[in-house]
Amino acid sequence: MIHIQKIKKSITNELNIFSDYITNTIILQSHKIVNRNNAVWKQIRDAVVYVFVYTLLIALLRWLLRQILPHSTVNISFLYLLGIIWLASTSRQFSSGLMSVLAFLTYDFFFIKPYYLLTIDDPSEWIFLSTFLMISLIITFFASALHKREQYAVDSQMRTAALYDLSQQIAAVHESSTLFPIVTAWICKQFDKEGILACSLWIPTETGDLAIRSIAYSQQNQNPTLAQFDALHYQKNAATSLVSTKQTRMIEQDLSTYFIPLRNQCGILMVSGTPMIEQLLTFVPELDTRQTLPAKQFATICDQIALAIERAALQNEAMHAATLRESERLKDALLGSITHDLRTPITAIQTAASSLTQTDINIDKTSYIILIEKIMGSSRRLENIVANILTISRYEGKAKAAPRSLYPINDVVATALDELDTSGQLQDHRIVIDIAEDPLEAIMDHVAIERVVINLVENAVKYSPPKSKITIKAVSNTESQVIIVQIYDEGVGIPPTELQAIFKKFYRLDQELPWLPEKIAKGTGLGLAACLNIIQEHQGKIWAENLPNNGSVFNFTLPVK
Repeated sequence: MIHIQKIKKSITNELNIFSDYITNTIILQSHKIVNRNNAVWKQIRDAVVYVFVYTLLIALLRWLLRQILPHSTVNISFLYLLGIIWLASTSRQFSSGLMSVLAFLTYDFFFIKPYYLLTIDDPSEWIFLSTFLMISLIITFFASALHKREQYAVDSQMRTAALYDLSQQIAAVHESSTLFPIVTAWICKQFDKEGILACSLWIPTETGDLAIRSIAYSQQNQNPTLAQFDALHYQKNAATSLVSTKQTRMIEQDLSTYFIPLRNQCGILMVSGTPMIEQLLTFVPELDTRQTLPAKQFATICDQIALAIERAALQNEAMHAATLRESERLKDALLGSITHDLRTPITAIQTAASSLTQTDINIDKTSYIILIEKIMGSSRRLENIVANILTISRYEGKAKAAPRSLYPINDVVATALDELDTSGQLQDHRIVIDIAEDPLEAIMDHVAIERVVINLVENAVKYSPPKSKITIKAVSNTESQVIIVQIYDEGVGIPPTELQAIFKKFYRLDQELPWLPEKIAKGTGLGLAACLNIIQEHQGKIWAENLPNNGSVFNFTLPVK
């Protein structure tokens, strides 16, 4: 019993769909017949009006000529040709042809003896009227053909301009999320006169399911069914169209909905509207005629959309591949950069620790202290490398910023120098501090700014000769409401082309040092990159400059408020 009810329900649904289809088809055909009949009656009206007007004009001119030249035999029937040419160039061929026949009969009826009869006494008039009719029909044919060509050229120009506009909009977009709304909105705007009230785009997901990515409505949309769009209601038909690569149609009340599979199964274009939209979906390339121009344009646009979707997908794949390559490159660069810098302090720690653990060797107090200091210095160097890596990871990962407050730059510089002095990095250099005694306060995370000062002073030490001077200055700029911190060195300077590149990750300035001819200063390439991230996070600026004589200066700013 239950199965019988299900069968009855299924048959009822199918009959309803079939009846709706027949109803909409009849409505569409009736609209076509009514529109065609209206067009025919309009052409008949135009032909009759033009014949009437030109007949009155010819009668008036004949009367005037008889008043001026009583014995004149001038024939002015060819004035009808002006109306025929005008009608043929502005209307359809049928109206101008009808006017030619009506003009032939009217002139015979009113202006050739015997008057008011469709007969002719003079046989020469037959030749004249036959020539007139033949010339008027030839003019009708050629003028109408010229008008059609002109109209086709205008339509083609508008179509080309519309396609160019769409291609320009598509080319300017590089993200799928922006592309889809542009496409659906453009179709609704371009084809609203052809009956499209809504357009949506369905794109397959990674799991193979269809998901609606964009929907747009025409300004003429007054249909409540479309106003309350339900994606689940249409999803089955869209999926069927994608699998079968054939159009699927739904009929709801006076609404027709088509699911158009795009090529290469890259998605489904759903258009809804009046039954008129069927005219857009009947384009056959083998039957490309002028009457199929809207359908041809719609088919071309569907191909454009498919190409744009494929291009966006390829761009995403290319970006993903580039990201993977960049990730591999950065990983290799990171490993290559820090391997040496990690191995050196680790080896020093292991060597010093091994010496301290040997029981068969007596180590005096001085040597013992030296070994302990070496272990401490190497461990601090390791700590600095790890700190720089963590700093870059935290800021580039957009982690939550640490709390900031007004803090004196004097204390930051003093703390950073104490740490560097404790690790023994300043023992061969002379440090000069040129900061006013009054505290210069700025908004900062003082731990992060200490890292900036440490990295910049370490960089100055690395590229400066022994016993050289390193100067640290800090001044307040009241106009810009910032504090400017400057670190001067007396080193080899920076090539002008590298002044910005040195702040990139893993970028190392492999430069020969005159005081160490057999060695090149090396580093991880992370210290200055970490400084850049920290200062930018503080809404400040950091840059490097070369000094006139020798050496360089690193500057960074911090906001006071």
